[in-house]
Amino acid sequence: MIRSNRLRQFWSRCPAVFVGVVSCLMGLLASPVHAADYSVLVGYADLERVTPGNFPTPWDGSPGVIFKGCPGCPNLDAGAVRIVNSTGGTLTVNAVIVRMDTCTFNLWPSNIAVPFGGELIVTQTADGATGGCTTNGQFDTSDVGPHGADWDGMCTNSNIIPQIDVTVNGVTTTFADAGQVLNTGGIDKATCPSGTNESTQWTSVGSASCPSAVLPLTPGTQSHEVGTTATVSATLTNSCGTPLAGVNVDFTILAGPNVGTTHIDTTDQSGTVSFSYTSTKSGTDTLQATVTNLAGTFTSPNVSVTWTNAASPAAAPAAGGGGGGGGCSLRPGGEGAPATYLATLGNMGLPIVVLLVLRVWAWRRQR
Repeated sequence: MIRSNRLRQFWSRCPAVFVGVVSCLMGLLASPVHAADYSVLVGYADLERVTPGNFPTPWDGSPGVIFKGCPGCPNLDAGAVRIVNSTGGTLTVNAVIVRMDTCTFNLWPSNIAVPFGGELIVTQTADGATGGCTTNGQFDTSDVGPHGADWDGMCTNSNIIPQIDVTVNGVTTTFADAGQVLNTGGIDKATCPSGTNESTQWTSVGSASCPSAVLPLTPGTQSHEVGTTATVSATLTNSCGTPLAGVNVDFTILAGPNVGTTHIDTTDQSGTVSFSYTSTKSGTDTLQATVTNLAGTFTSPNVSVTWTNAASPAAAPAAGGGGGGGGCSLRPGGEGAPATYLATLGNMGLPIVVLLVLRVWAWRRQR
């Protein structure tokens, strides 16, 4: 009877438990995405005054990048915003709007699906550069001054902090570009002084500008036997140490027994990529890593890998006594000299000496 009551109680509670679990799961599925689920970076792309290491990388054509800008335009001169999906699923970017004082840039399509690990980059959608607040698809944010004024040629800080409104899965978050990356420090950097490259490597929004890329290759030197494996690793970051993921890195052996060998791979979330290879010949290889973008190519310092032949096995000692003491003799007057005989007895240790004395004493008593 007790067991029957317990069964009835269990089955009466099951529907409530089931409903609670389903409600919880539905709540998780419906919960809004927060800013922590993605990262926002800012940069500046300048092809009119090129510096490859400063040009924001990755860019259009890089693995996993959804690019909403002007593909192949030769006169890029614009700010850029990069959104990286770090959740476990797809995000829908409903809108990206950039505000600079009274000037608003709303140039890009709505409701862009960005898969897990994917990236969205938005920048100018029309070629060329025009100062001031424009609506023609250009995004020359270094030339926007207070109230949308044309800031071309101005070397006085406008003190404008660009604001970026990012709406993801229906939730809008505003990010302040406190480092003034989008407007190159609040001045028209291209004319301060004249001809200065305005490109700025991707920088976490809100941080100070990190203008260039860094590409070390490690280790600097290493040595291996022929037929084994050597590994070199490149780590691509901006000049503040922020990893630059999703970038193709080319490895090349410039000189040595394996000259001409190449390998290409893509940086992971830590900005790291590795190259492993083996050699059938001895000698020293010189290696270099390179990254190529629209502005050109930048390189790592060279490293070296030395390949050596395996050491020959040591010759086994010859058997017998002559010359090198390959054997030993306990026979007085034999091949071993008296000094060798005594040293051999000493090496045999005190217990053996005592045993020999006792054996001799017993033999003499028997006689």
